[in-house]
Amino acid sequence: MPFRHGALSVLFSATVFLGAFLLFSVQPMAAKEMLPQLGGSPSVWNVCMLTFQTLLLAGYAYAVFVQKSRKPMAALQILLLCGALFVLPSAGTSFALSPEHPSFDLIAALIRRIGLPFFVLAGMSTLLQVWFAQTGAKDPYRLYSFSNAGSLAALALFPIFIEPNVPPETQRMLWSAGFEAYGVLVCLCLFAGGRLKSGENVSNGGAEKVSFSKAAFWTAASFVPCSLMLGVTTYITTDLSPSPLLWNVPLALYLLAFVLAFSKWGKSVLNLFLLLRPAAVIAFITMYVLSFLSHRMALPHLAVSFVMMQVCLGVLAQSRPKSGNLSVFYFCVALGGALGGVFNGLAAPLIFNTYAEYGLMFLAALLFAPAQTGEKRSAQDIWRDFAIPLGIFFLSFGLLAFAHMSGAFNERIAGIVVILMIGSLMSATARDPLRCALTGGVLILFGSYVYSGQNPYSVFHAKILQERNFFGVTSVRKEQSVKGLRTLLFHGTTLHGVQYAGAGAKDEPRLYYAPSSGVGNALLTAAKRGDKNIAVVGMGAATLSAYARKDQKWTYYEIDPLIVSLSAGRRPVFSYFKDHTPDAEIKIGDGRVLLAKENKKFDVIVLDAFSSDAVPSHLLTKEALETYVSRLSPKGMILFHASNRILDLPSVLSAGASALNLTGLQFVSKNPEDGSSVVWTALTPSKETAALLRSASPLWRPLPKVSGDLLWTDAYADIPAAMKKNRRLPARNRR
Repeated sequence: MPFRHGALSVLFSATVFLGAFLLFSVQPMAAKEMLPQLGGSPSVWNVCMLTFQTLLLAGYAYAVFVQKSRKPMAALQILLLCGALFVLPSAGTSFALSPEHPSFDLIAALIRRIGLPFFVLAGMSTLLQVWFAQTGAKDPYRLYSFSNAGSLAALALFPIFIEPNVPPETQRMLWSAGFEAYGVLVCLCLFAGGRLKSGENVSNGGAEKVSFSKAAFWTAASFVPCSLMLGVTTYITTDLSPSPLLWNVPLALYLLAFVLAFSKWGKSVLNLFLLLRPAAVIAFITMYVLSFLSHRMALPHLAVSFVMMQVCLGVLAQSRPKSGNLSVFYFCVALGGALGGVFNGLAAPLIFNTYAEYGLMFLAALLFAPAQTGEKRSAQDIWRDFAIPLGIFFLSFGLLAFAHMSGAFNERIAGIVVILMIGSLMSATARDPLRCALTGGVLILFGSYVYSGQNPYSVFHAKILQERNFFGVTSVRKEQSVKGLRTLLFHGTTLHGVQYAGAGAKDEPRLYYAPSSGVGNALLTAAKRGDKNIAVVGMGAATLSAYARKDQKWTYYEIDPLIVSLSAGRRPVFSYFKDHTPDAEIKIGDGRVLLAKENKKFDVIVLDAFSSDAVPSHLLTKEALETYVSRLSPKGMILFHASNRILDLPSVLSAGASALNLTGLQFVSKNPEDGSSVVWTALTPSKETAALLRSASPLWRPLPKVSGDLLWTDAYADIPAAMKKNRRLPARNRR
């Protein structure tokens, strides 16, 4: 029956491809809709992935349950498909946000929105492959390649074609139509597969009992690359605006690794990437220890992570079972993925106060290597596994101490020397997974110690606080500068506030908020005009409170409860708020969402809501600007902090101003702390207010005219087009 088998193969392949496309296109679509509700936090994607991976696991568990009951369970499959049709994605709605537990609110919202359709797609993806194997197909893993191809197609098309050109409502409509077509194809697969002769059913062929150790290995080999993929995504989106494009690239690389690992060239690919692994280790440690994190390092981080993911998944593919245990194998793979999502989305923010899971999973990936048979490790080999890393640690620390005592101490040079010294040793031991992992681990721990601020030789002075939550990593440091003792507030890699000690100095606004800055000039001008109502989105150290007058009413909007406690808690670290605006109202939540609910009008709205150096794109869209303008008094103004080392935000705001017929001004000044450039922009519907600002300072100049391509909307924000290209533009301070 070659023709029938050929037609059946095409039918199953098309169904699996469409199901995978739907499964992976709904993920960025749903996550993007949730992003504005949670302040554009990079953690949104991790929690979304946790939800998706858990639903995937539930689907695979269901597939294991029904694997050997295809005909009796056919009615149930059709019933589930029909039930999912009644809960297909609909127009997004807001959901209640608990600042203390935003992750659980997000999970609940996702399950309500897409839970059942996602579960059905996940379960059917495995069942279709099992049913295909039951038809007597020689290579059921062939469908796995079609599944991954469909996933890759979705991840590539969504940010490149679908998101820029298809409105969100149309996206949901087309996705629903695709799901309906998928249901028809599944029914055809059930009907056509059931027409084969019973003798061709090999559902139990090759089935063997899977040992616990084998299942645990499959789970671990899936857990590590999934966690690594999520870790590198968080790492690179700390300073880049979270968006489907930046989410999809690491996920696409992860799936590409799956495709290559399970292809007919899988073993050759694995051997090639084992040769590349030492170079990846050296590159990773250099970037990670020295904290070279910027948009220029995003691609190298993705490259080295891809090497490690490919090795892990290559080892996983080489250990795959016969067709009789397909469902168990896929269940273990899904379990590992779900555990990776749980670890990165929920556990890591509670366990670590940095993004340590990225480096930890990179090291864990070094433990995976092809099974070696017939080799026994001697006691001397085992001793070397531990002696070499310990020797490296003491040698490195001795070098650091010697450099310090000699008076020619330079931590970064010392770190580079140590890394170069270890590079050749790492290459020699990279084929031994345990020794390589231990060596790399010691080096990363050593480097982290050198640069952490917790030792007397650190490049930083003492941290008095460092915490991580859903909204990122926040740290507070104290240091003695030439101007006196000062306290600094960092979020991620970016300095967000500073306050000096002393009776007079502690009341002076500093950094991007100094009187010589655009926001300082505008707030002083507004006070002279008699403006009463001031709104500030993004609290930081509450430095702007220093400009408050007794007759003014200030309102702060801040999504991170930790920032609120540091600036306005019972025992605040920074005193600007307590000393100048003790009666100001603080509203916790996303600034745009909260402003849309306000009934009052503001004379000035200030937006300074950065997460590290990443500006939440939903705060700068045309629809967001319309919300701000609707909350302005007739002569009001909107002030944006537009300093950014990656994105050309003034051009984005200029496009928005043109679209809404607003007057846009730009103010470029020098940061009095370090001389770096600071950019503020002002948008106003009032020509009179624009003239007032320009008369207050000649540094207020019209925003440059730009093309409409830079206009951001809720439907699409073209992040790559807004990146700075070969031109020097102002950037915020980094640590």
